[in-house]
Amino acid sequence: MLLMDAKEEGYNYKAISMAEVMKYCQYIRNTFTEKQKGIIQCLTEYLSEAFPEKHKFLKKSNVPMVFVISDLAMSQGVSPQEYREFIDDFAEDIPFEYQENMGSGNIKRAKTEGRLMAMFESMKQYFGIEDDAVSLPVYEGEDVEAEKAGNIETSKIDGTVHSQEDLEAENINMAQSREKAEDGIMAEAQGTEADEIETANAGE
Repeated sequence: MLLMDAKEEGYNYKAISMAEVMKYCQYIRNTFTEKQKGIIQCLTEYLSEAFPEKHKFLKKSNVPMVFVISDLAMSQGVSPQEYREFIDDFAEDIPFEYQENMGSGNIKRAKTEGRLMAMFESMKQYFGIEDDAVSLPVYEGEDVEAEKAGNIETSKIDGTVHSQEDLEAENINMAQSREKAEDGIMAEAQGTEADEIETANAGE
């Protein structure tokens, strides 16, 4: 869904790493709409019908691409079976443009979007879809371009927009609070241990 929000709304992300996914979970916390839930449900049902069994191409680095492109395929009236046949064909002869965005660093945004665009172009060619008949699988709005340039760096938590500086400061405060709490627990544990040793010695 992270890539779907990036495509539709220009959600800013640096990679599809676990850290970025957790950040995205904070972003949608208490703000995930019924429309978004409906999209997830429809795509899940579509892909379940397309891939009722394990498929050699559905590896961790490929699944997000298959998911996003399935939304575009479905919008063009492509049936689950037809989409499966396209992925079969794609997996048998993976385009160079897709392969060059695999391997080391494939979770980074540039390589992720490179694979998306490669699969998107292959899908259009396979089904004979005109360029202006379907939207791109990536977002190229002004806000995202500004964010890529480092001019805008924001995130949303509990529906509130924060600057990156605010988020970093909050993270530092949380880390400091956690360290203080851990120090307190350690001190308490050491104090308890010392009391137990003192009691034991007194009993001897």
